[in-house]
Amino acid sequence: MMRTSVVALILCWWTSWSDGFVFLPRCRTPSLHVRHRNPSTHRAATQLDRPPTVTPTDPPKRPQQEQQQQGIVLITGFENFNINLYRKVASMVNAAVPSVHVSVFTDADIAEQPAVVEAALQGASVVFCSLIVDYLQVQWVRQRIGHVPVRFVFESALELMSETKVGAFEMKAGGSGGQAAGPPAPVKALLKQFGSGREEDRMTGYIKFLKIGPKLLKFVPGDRAKDLKTWLTVYSYWSEGAQTNVESMLYTIIDAFGLRAVGPSASSAAAAPVLPAALVEFPQQGLFHPDLPSTYLSSPREYCAWYEASHPWVTADTPRVGILLYRKHVITEQGYIPNMIKLMESNGIMPIPMFINGVEGHLSLFF
Repeated sequence: MMRTSVVALILCWWTSWSDGFVFLPRCRTPSLHVRHRNPSTHRAATQLDRPPTVTPTDPPKRPQQEQQQQGIVLITGFENFNINLYRKVASMVNAAVPSVHVSVFTDADIAEQPAVVEAALQGASVVFCSLIVDYLQVQWVRQRIGHVPVRFVFESALELMSETKVGAFEMKAGGSGGQAAGPPAPVKALLKQFGSGREEDRMTGYIKFLKIGPKLLKFVPGDRAKDLKTWLTVYSYWSEGAQTNVESMLYTIIDAFGLRAVGPSASSAAAAPVLPAALVEFPQQGLFHPDLPSTYLSSPREYCAWYEASHPWVTADTPRVGILLYRKHVITEQGYIPNMIKLMESNGIMPIPMFINGVEGHLSLFF
């Protein structure tokens, strides 16, 4: 019987306070624990951990009624690694739809350039927030988005998610019927059908719901279901990631809420609307290698069989090292991943790179 030895598990996760990545090997030898940051891009944690002081007497400025702004403001947390992709997509959409201006920020910008973020929010028709969880940042954003007509908030603190408003669909506490903050009762009922009920399985159930939800909702009449479907569709594009999906997410928002040219700027708008492409789906978890003939594999056994057949230098005594990767890093083709794999191979180590979507990692087993 061939002996397989996994000598370490490397966890690669991005940090919101650094533009570098962190290696966290888990193994028997404490000396192998390495923490790496890029000193040229590292910012002091205190700069990001202390957003501007928020006071109740500091209300947001409202855009003037005569200014019919068509702005979309996107603010992401824990996404420094993807900021260039989002800005690239924003530039493409701005060029394709001149009547719309998409602005992209990270949670770090709330601390480092709050005036710029606030100015963008003042003229926004749509705000999109994801992974904003710091208490002070949440309060800062909440005080500045109440006037924005359309608000998408995903995977953030509950207080901020309660600001979600997409047409007739909203999550605000004290809404119709005095319901508490959170998804409306029909959504909660549907979510329960896609999970085990355990706290750690909620994201897995949420992902399953997002895949089937829009199809189920088309049979429900009324504007509320239509807006809920838009909310689900937008999140489906966002959660899948990759340039095409992010671009289609923005076009979905533009089309759903009529963010086309108004007034004097109408003559400069694109002659025909740019429609969103079909959702490009990626596996929620799997195995990756830059030399794979197919993009991803679903089974560690399948991966090991392919690797050993295509790398004759691997023997029964070759050390195997598992690498646990964040799914969005793989989908967005972060350069450190192939570099790390090749570096391990050059040192006689067989890498086993597996990616997961985050919180459902407890479901993933290498062997």
